[in-house]
Amino acid sequence: MLDNLVARGLKMPELVTVDGSSGLDKALAALCSDVPVQRCTVHKHRNLLAHSPDRLHEEVSADYNDMIYAKTKQEIEAKRKVFIW
Repeated sequence: MLDNLVARGLKMPELVTVDGSSGLDKALAALCSDVPVQRCTVHKHRNLLAHSPDRLHEEVSADYNDMIYAKTKQEIEAKRKVFIW
């Protein structure tokens, strides 16, 4: 698929946002390994909720939103450490 897009004139992207598919990650790494790739926050949020108990969904959502909307890299890292624990 990516080869077809390149053949049709797709320019090298500056950033790629993916849904978490390992196949797409591998294809992107093979085709354009120097382009930054980020995970879609909606897909990540859905994945977190799918793997957490229903009783924690509200707390997980609030903590995740605090983390992804943090204003500085340092604030993000601090909230991420708390989130992981």
